[in-house]
Amino acid sequence: MRFGTRLAEKAYLSVLTKVSIRDFQSIRKADLEMGRVTFIIGAGNAGKSAIMRAIRAVLTNATGDDFIRQGAKSCSVGLTFEDGPIDEEPVRRVLLWEKEPGKGGTYTLDSQPFDRTRGEVPEPIRN
Repeated sequence: MRFGTRLAEKAYLSVLTKVSIRDFQSIRKADLEMGRVTFIIGAGNAGKSAIMRAIRAVLTNATGDDFIRQGAKSCSVGLTFEDGPIDEEPVRRVLLWEKEPGKGGTYTLDSQPFDRTRGEVPEPIRN
């Protein structure tokens, strides 16, 4: 995904519109609609930082198992973007990252699976 870069001299933008989290750290289930500017507020120990760590886990293909919620068989984080040149109608893109204990993370981008990631973010997702 291209974040604010230029593609063939056109301004290109990806806007995060939704975050879906399942069994990540203290979060059993969360679906967050995002705006151009989104504030995440709440009491201490409510999971605000876990939301940010979940997004980071997708973008870095986090390793380890500590973030899988205790008692869960896996965790997943989905990111939905509106993507494209700013002077055209955006395309909806859905990125899903899943992690099972003792295994590497797997990705699905718009229904296309990427399951042999070798601990890295797959090229089509980075770009």
